[in-house]
Amino acid sequence: MDSVQKLAAFLGRHFGPPRLFLLVAAWILALGVWGMVARNFLPVEHRIQWPIPLELRAPLYAKFGLRNARMIYPAGAHLVDEARAIAREKVHRAAAALEWLARLAPELVQSEAGAPGLGVPRPVAEGVPG
Repeated sequence: MDSVQKLAAFLGRHFGPPRLFLLVAAWILALGVWGMVARNFLPVEHRIQWPIPLELRAPLYAKFGLRNARMIYPAGAHLVDEARAIAREKVHRAAAALEWLARLAPELVQSEAGAPGLGVPRPVAEGVPG
């Protein structure tokens, strides 16, 4: 933290608060403009490149969240309906993703429940060290 304080003191001495504010604002603006240009004007293949085909990246784990969903934990009886609605929407999104994947790549297979190598923890047998 000492080096950060030294840097802030140096910049404050040589630039002063108004110039320092303008310097930070210009840097933030430059990053924002670059992000907009990259997002809107570069072709898709320049934004996301997967050097390894999907078939070789298995297993693929996906998490489906809901943007701007209300925080419901710790859940109580008053939030049961909202928790059900959020869970229902996550299941709907997962089903849509599986349907989309089945349409685009029908040759890909989904592992069965309990398949070896999935990284799912198993209960330890009694008396056997884990």
